[in-house]
Amino acid sequence: MRQIIFAVPVLFLCTTAFAKTTYEFRYGWDAKGNNDPSTPNTRPYTAAQIEKFLETKKNRKAIETGSQLLDLCGYVIVEKGCHQQGHDRHVTISIPAANRSNQKQLCVAKNTGGSVHVYGC
Repeated sequence: MRQIIFAVPVLFLCTTAFAKTTYEFRYGWDAKGNNDPSTPNTRPYTAAQIEKFLETKKNRKAIETGSQLLDLCGYVIVEKGCHQQGHDRHVTISIPAANRSNQKQLCVAKNTGGSVHVYGC
């Protein structure tokens, strides 16, 4: 009986630790100027590449709000792909508060309700 009582919380922690974020790509996220290539002769990022980038940026202890939200919230809207020429290239995301997976206490506490940047793409 003790093993079952111990196993249930451990199983719950494991499933929540590896929960995959759902990404929605807003219409126009990859329009000209919204998903520029980083260097000449390269192609704009695909949705899969943006998802992969965002997955690597999840960090609830980061300084940037975008990285924290990626780690705390389960549903993310990609508003713009990798853009902004120069040293501060970023992906613009938003976290819809009405989405059920974003109503977790930590996500609600950190969510700005507006667009945020995830730097380093």
